[in-house]
Amino acid sequence: MSIPTDEERTKLEDEMRKPLAGWMVKPVTSTETAKLLGALQPEFDALQEEVNQTAIQELAGTETHRPSLIRLMLSQLSSYPKAYWLASLAVFTMMTLMLTMAAPPYNGIAELFTMLTPAVLIAGMLYSFRTWDKGMRLIESITPYPPALLLLCRFLIVIVLNLALGLLASAYLAARMEQFPFMPFLLQWFSLLVLTGGLTAYLMMRRGIKTGIGAAILVWFIWNMADFSGHTRSGISIMLEQLVQGVALAAGLILLLLAYRRSLGIRILK
Repeated sequence: MSIPTDEERTKLEDEMRKPLAGWMVKPVTSTETAKLLGALQPEFDALQEEVNQTAIQELAGTETHRPSLIRLMLSQLSSYPKAYWLASLAVFTMMTLMLTMAAPPYNGIAELFTMLTPAVLIAGMLYSFRTWDKGMRLIESITPYPPALLLLCRFLIVIVLNLALGLLASAYLAARMEQFPFMPFLLQWFSLLVLTGGLTAYLMMRRGIKTGIGAAILVWFIWNMADFSGHTRSGISIMLEQLVQGVALAAGLILLLLAYRRSLGIRILK
């Protein structure tokens, strides 16, 4: 087949210009675009499901492909501005100074600390989700790591931060007060903090963030109303109190583990 010359191409263009000029091209309307996208949506869904299954198999197939949780948490530290870290530090500092200056009895300190630390945690977890906009979710949906896992890492950062600040505050209170039962005090607020964090993370993976936060607030409220604290020793033994707190701590850790395992296969969060 011979290659047409420039003269032949020019002649063909002149011959076709007049017949083609009679064709009126109608602009595509938004309705037609919506119909086309609707017709293609099943193919998009099938492709997305295939990508999800491939990602699950790659993550669950071998240990070498499983992402390092600590490394992911370190990579997510930059998602929190300096103002968040300073605000968290300020809240725990004011709370600790308030307790030491007011000098309430130990039972009052334990109750207030158990009530305030999980509340700060829930607020921090809610902040983590609210700052995770749709644009960021869309970008992270095409990363090698599931977006649910990345959000869980942010939640774990908040939990670890509150635990660290709570430990520092507990050590300060123990140093300032005489006859301060450090370990029982630690178990009392530590157990509720881990339980609310684990419950939020697990239900987030199952039912969505709103359900997780709502359940955590409900547990926090019931726990503080039940009042597992020192002045109820006449009705409940210290051993039973610590048993309940130990079970709550173990349940929180198990829920965090289950949330992590489930986050490996979730690409879209509610």
